[in-house]
Amino acid sequence: MRVIPLVTALALTAAASAAQADIWRLVDANGQVQYTDRWEPGAQLIKTEHPSSPSSSSSAPSSPAPSSAPSTERASQQIADQNTQERVQQDVDAVKSEQCAKAKEYYEKSIQARRIYKEGPNGERQYLSEDEMNQQRVQARQAVEATCGTGAK
Repeated sequence: MRVIPLVTALALTAAASAAQADIWRLVDANGQVQYTDRWEPGAQLIKTEHPSSPSSSSSAPSSPAPSSAPSTERASQQIADQNTQERVQQDVDAVKSEQCAKAKEYYEKSIQARRIYKEGPNGERQYLSEDEMNQQRVQARQAVEATCGTGAK
């Protein structure tokens, strides 16, 4: 019967840590927006929850020197966070640019190809009909627009 209190304690601990977690926004390759509590490449930090220390909120500073130190630390932390966000944005932009280039390359290949095929279950080539090729090209163009933005060529 000791298992139930242990499980309850673990669940409460997990809920408390989740309440203080950062929230990240990520746009996947299909353009779907996803939110997560873990950083992934290309994710943007949209909400940060940091627990406040009881000593800073319960006691007032007695001299001007201690009050300027936390302000300086906070300002330094904000600058560091801003720099980190800028580097993350640069990484996101680089990945988006790479994905856009790949989508454009695939689209160009589908336009230039006279015949398009897919591999069958045994590795043999199964050539697409004219209608299937046109559908493939439309899908490739839509992927370019979704990845690079509308009006991209």
